[in-house]
Amino acid sequence: MLNVRNILIITLKEKLFLTVLILITVIATVVLSLLPPLFLGEIVDSLTLQNSISAVLILKYFLSLSFSFIILSLRDSLLVVLGQKITHALRSAMMKKETALSTQTLSSQKSGEMVSRFISDVDQIELLFTSGIISLVADALQMLSILYVIFTKTKGLALLMLLVLPLVFCFTSHVQKKMLKAEQDNRDAVASANACIPETLRNILTIHNLNEENFMEERYDTCIDNGYRALNQTNFYDSVYSPVILILNAVVIS
Repeated sequence: MLNVRNILIITLKEKLFLTVLILITVIATVVLSLLPPLFLGEIVDSLTLQNSISAVLILKYFLSLSFSFIILSLRDSLLVVLGQKITHALRSAMMKKETALSTQTLSSQKSGEMVSRFISDVDQIELLFTSGIISLVADALQMLSILYVIFTKTKGLALLMLLVLPLVFCFTSHVQKKMLKAEQDNRDAVASANACIPETLRNILTIHNLNEENFMEERYDTCIDNGYRALNQTNFYDSVYSPVILILNAVVIS
């Protein structure tokens, strides 16, 4: 039986050429991102020693900077194409599974839950894989390469980074867990809200006959409030994380 992981693996194998191109662009992005700071360091050292700066060194700096942005744009474009392939594969597999489900299983599903799984959940999985996992791996490789350069250039700054990185890791891990829980609550609330509207329309006569309009209204409001609270919690951690990292960055630089 296919699951999300198997579908991702099969898609990557079927689109092997695209996968290899993404790997190449990820490695190229990591390598090219290190060149501009190194060239800029040579320029600053030359200015500090009051030496003349060669035109070749300036040309190297601007060319490396330009190529790094070009490769980064190419990587993002390839990730978008791969994300579309993954989305198509996931929805195709879900459609095959839906056609194999029994009538009793389908009737037990809420009206908007199935639609939410096909649209919202698949989009989140595709976004998590392309903009999340692959970008995370690329950033991790880039961070390791930067640490290697720091270790080779200055030991003191490297020791300072080793002291700060565990704090950043612990704080990031805590924020990720909280945001994951809030995102799961938000997805459940969206599915419930999507189920309320068609269910209400389908049973509108029964609701009117039993005078249960207020009950259905409160039920829908509860779904909206749950989604709002979960989304608000996600926005809170998202807004807190960036200032904390920036403040820590300023302290380390100081």
